[in-house]
Amino acid sequence: MRKESLITILLHSLIVIGFGHGLEFLIFFDILSIPNFLKNGIQVDFELSYTYRLMNVGFITILGKLILILGLFQKATISKMIFNIIGIILLLFAVIYISLMEIGIMKVYMLFLFSLVFLFLSIQFLFLRKLLLN
Repeated sequence: MRKESLITILLHSLIVIGFGHGLEFLIFFDILSIPNFLKNGIQVDFELSYTYRLMNVGFITILGKLILILGLFQKATISKMIFNIIGIILLLFAVIYISLMEIGIMKVYMLFLFSLVFLFLSIQFLFLRKLLLN
């Protein structure tokens, strides 16, 4: 399960986000969100501007990734699964949170479908493979 968690963290860090006049990887906002969080805190509000939501998304993804990493060090299988589920939900919430207000309702469905692919692959990596190996 260790390899699958690390692959999930890596792939989520490589999500491309539009920013300014270009594109950036999500890991860039993970790093930038730490000083922003220490200065302003976190405010989950769907009416915030895109830039502020990017900083919140960076912090939410850091939390999700840290929870996934903490799950690697758990001894009990049930606590590993709980940590992994919470981490994956935070990573999925971050993708939906950044995209929800910027696109029309039809594109939200498309985003949701693409996010389901991420969620499905994460679940497959983390849980189904473990069950099949036992």
